[in-house]
Amino acid sequence: MKDIAAGALDHRYSHVVAKALLEVGANITAPLPAELLALAHAQGSPVRKALVRLLGDKPHLNHLPVLLHLAHDQWSSSSRFYGEEDEFPIARSAVNAIAGLAPLDAEILEKLQEIALRTSDWLVRANLFRIIAVQGGSTFQERLLELAVTPGRIHVMRAAARAILMEVQILDSAVIDQITVDLLAKREPSIAAMLTLIAACRMDLKERLELARGISAIAKRRALLLLMLWPAVGPDESSRSAIEQLLPDNHSSLAWVKTGPSEKAEDTLIADLGEPAICQEVLDWLNPKEKKA
Repeated sequence: MKDIAAGALDHRYSHVVAKALLEVGANITAPLPAELLALAHAQGSPVRKALVRLLGDKPHLNHLPVLLHLAHDQWSSSSRFYGEEDEFPIARSAVNAIAGLAPLDAEILEKLQEIALRTSDWLVRANLFRIIAVQGGSTFQERLLELAVTPGRIHVMRAAARAILMEVQILDSAVIDQITVDLLAKREPSIAAMLTLIAACRMDLKERLELARGISAIAKRRALLLLMLWPAVGPDESSRSAIEQLLPDNHSSLAWVKTGPSEKAEDTLIADLGEPAICQEVLDWLNPKEKKA
């Protein structure tokens, strides 16, 4: 059947080519030959989907140029409604395959950032930023922080902030040092919340308490202190006690945070700790996620 499968790579129907590609590729050791990689330019989406699946199963740095091409792929199986972002499954799979390759040099990381800034698929953008955070070192991590705090496209800002939050344990200390009270006071609520979590996870005790004191002096953003008390960020007993004292005495939110939180809180629980938008961000992070039916 090998000859039949190989011959089907030139078939007129893309679904046939896709099945043939998977059959032929399964028996080839990476890197794949040029004639198979060239199918990244095939007109039929089933062929490109099959190829990117194969590239994910057979990681090799020689596949990188093709994966970069496929990361631009804008094929989608669904229609986008007004206000929604696109979903490009081939591009998503290509980015997942790139995430398994290392090391990536600065030139490649530059290209990944360009794709992330241009794409209209939120997951492609988010995962590209995470690759950059992991492999880019302090230079690219600082770029991500700059994207997160520089006013512009909010989707890009949030994706950049989330990327460095997701990779918080490997962030260079130079990035952590740039998180200041001024940033938390003036940036968009979702960005301020993520920066607070990053600081809570990585700053030493002295820096954390200094930041907490600064936050407590900003009436509109005092709710951010609750993020620094969240058990998920691992506050030690001394910092927890000191931060609790910066909140109103016996504030009802303290008992709630200590539980995990394990119960969903309503807006009224923390309404006196800041402006509605910042309180909503804090609740979105701390409230337990509802299980899907």
